Amino acid sequence: MRSVSSLLTGIFTAMAAACILALSAIANTVGIASWVRPSPTPIVLPNEANGDRGVIVAGYFAPPLSQVTFGPGVAIYRFTPTWALEDAATNAGTTYVVYVVYDDRHTGHPQLGTLDGGVLRNIPLPHIYASMGLINNGAELTATGVMGGRYWYSLRGREVNPIPRPPGVSDETRPRLSDGDWCVEGAPDSGVAIYDVDRAGHHSPILSVSALKGATKGAIDYPYPVWCTHFHGEDFAYMTGRSGLILRLKNGRASILTTGRFVAVGENDLLIEDINYELLQAHVVSH
Repeated sequence: MRSVSSLLTGIFTAMAAACILALSAIANTVGIASWVRPSPTPIVLPNEANGDRGVIVAGYFAPPLSQVTFGPGVAIYRFTPTWALEDAATNAGTTYVVYVVYDDRHTGHPQLGTLDGGVLRNIPLPHIYASMGLINNGAELTATGVMGGRYWYSLRGREVNPIPRPPGVSDETRPRLSDGDWCVEGAPDSGVAIYDVDRAGHHSPILSVSALKGATKGAIDYPYPVWCTHFHGEDFAYMTGRSGLILRLKNGRASILTTGRFVAVGENDLLIEDINYELLQAHVVSH
């Protein structure tokens, strides 16, 4: 009897171990398994191209997120979220975020919510999804089910309605300057750091390399990959990199706004995330 009992115990133990391994494999497959939120990236000089080093060095001279302002008429909300930001967009006065709340085992799934005055409000969805993304300037949501399948929803305020697959994603999501143009970095030997590009494709310089060098105290003295946007009547350039660098543009000159990245920008709403995952939400309350 003892040998039979031992045999049964061994069988049940093996079956339980197999189930745990299978569930773990399924979780990893659908993308909702364990994921550890990375620690804030330290600002150190990497062994990479000079471009990234220049952005990081310039970040030493950048005001912290706590000092960022946009002048009178703009309310500022700064906070450190207890959730991980996956995606964000503003549409018709509403700031949408796709986020994940991780439990003690570092597992979680993407959720949808609105962010207003730094306060997150969840928007219930009919299913749990493995991934989600905001498209068409935040007017629509695309999601992938945990067992596969794609879903699309229209967003209006806090209303979410299923829709057929959209015909395409609007290119109007490209960030633009306040005059409706976009920007591009200059050629290496052009002496131009940033060009304005109008809808006809014509280029005109808006920031020289010497002005960029002066704004970054010599850290960046060459054209660097950039995209531009605008908020509350001002133009901004964002330089990518480990920490990111945001410049305020005005009359052929530049000044460093802060380090970090634009996550979402609308006519009256803006969201910035810095290297430490802190967020700044700005909202125009009066013009």
